[in-house]
Amino acid sequence: EHCKAEEHSVIHFCDFTNCLNQINEKINVFFLDPPYKKNFYEKCFVKIKELDLMADEGIIIAEHSKDEEFPDYFCGFNKLKEKRYGTIIISIYG
Repeated sequence: EHCKAEEHSVIHFCDFTNCLNQINEKINVFFLDPPYKKNFYEKCFVKIKELDLMADEGIIIAEHSKDEEFPDYFCGFNKLKEKRYGTIIISIYG
């Protein structure tokens, strides 16, 4: 049985800058999984903040390598939680 999340979700497979510029509503959950060590995270966080895209209770879930350290405060967002899964870290910001 499906959780029916697809009825309430939109997934974009495109360059993040083009994608973010096309959004015209507040987003509850951003999931970021760019190529590691390419410095896309900061650009993406900045663009989300600049365009004021995150809903009041929204979160950004960033998957990254354990070798990339994410600060407690990043580009205007506070780290809410961090969880390590082997060589992968999930950092959640709000």
